[in-house]
Amino acid sequence: MAEYLNSCLTDEDIQEITGLEQPAAQCRALDKLGVKYSKRRDGKPRTTWRLYEDAIQEKQYASEPDFSIFAKDGQYG
Repeated sequence: MAEYLNSCLTDEDIQEITGLEQPAAQCRALDKLGVKYSKRRDGKPRTTWRLYEDAIQEKQYASEPDFSIFAKDGQYG
């Protein structure tokens, strides 16, 4: 397992990922992405690379098309 997955994103990482500077806006963007995070005392979000990547992967799988409507008797073709 990659060691970096357990490390926290830096403030710069979060800003680059969200494209936003204000902590409240960053939190809203992370919510929209489905990324779990905690808030520091200063209101800035804190999360790990693992939580970020898990949310992105889950979002990718959820958006894949369902081709089962084209199946005849459970098979494609």
